[in-house]
Amino acid sequence: MPERPTQLHRKSLHRRPRGDRPQRDGARGPGKARFFAHGRRGTHWRRALAAALLLAAFLYAAVNLVQYSIRAVSTRRTNAALQAMYGDAPETPRPEAQAEPTSTPVRELLRAYQYIGDAILPEAAELHAENPDMVAWLRIPGVVSLPVVYRDNRYYLDHDFNGKKSASGTLFLDEAHPLAEDTQYLVVHGHNMHDGSMFGLLSRYRRRGYLQAHPTVYLNTLYRREVYEAVGVLVLPDSDGSDGYVPYTGTRRFQSVDQFDRFAESIRERALYWRDGAELYPGDALLALSTCYGEDARIVVMCRRTGP
Repeated sequence: MPERPTQLHRKSLHRRPRGDRPQRDGARGPGKARFFAHGRRGTHWRRALAAALLLAAFLYAAVNLVQYSIRAVSTRRTNAALQAMYGDAPETPRPEAQAEPTSTPVRELLRAYQYIGDAILPEAAELHAENPDMVAWLRIPGVVSLPVVYRDNRYYLDHDFNGKKSASGTLFLDEAHPLAEDTQYLVVHGHNMHDGSMFGLLSRYRRRGYLQAHPTVYLNTLYRREVYEAVGVLVLPDSDGSDGYVPYTGTRRFQSVDQFDRFAESIRERALYWRDGAELYPGDALLALSTCYGEDARIVVMCRRTGP
């Protein structure tokens, strides 16, 4: 009689071939090994891509920073040269604060608001010879001291006083508000530069205390030294189709007292704030300083001339 297999023998008879054995939990078979190897390669690729993108962003930011620094230095040098050419012009003394008049000023429009002479002021002669587009020099102590030009509303957005391409541009009169004898209302535009050049400090007039510290605006035209006082500040939408917009450009001379009153009322109603006691009269010569603020707004500093 043949021998019965022992318990050990029976186990060996039912043992599966090595390749057919089920894998224990957690063990990697050939397929899973390939999957994990592919996963590691995918992870390395994604990390390399992320690193490349970060490096590209860093280089882009670095290049922009260098270019911005170069532009800022170039703008400062150009402005310093212009200020040296204009020199220390005599200043019309700031009128002393006076009590409110006891009688109501005459409410009528004038025939002329700007003096247009035969001879250019000596301090402006050299700059005007350099660039015939120059019409004035604007100075607010501690804020800005730069020439103002006039051509259109496009060219000096990206050209400096010397006609070179410049992101800082140049201060310029609105094309609808030229320096003419009957222009009652002048509007000067300028870029709000982060380095403080051009109208880069004008946005600080949003604070009432800044206006109190910088109330006087000297606008020396080619023919006369004029003094203005800042009376109110507006923050307006950039688009004329937006709610709250006030058409503060386009009218250089008011045709009637009623038209002037409507304009003055709209300005006061929309003002961020208005200087206490300040009034606008139909016989006033007005000046607005305008710059961009944020992506879709403008800051406008409204001024009235204090002299005759």
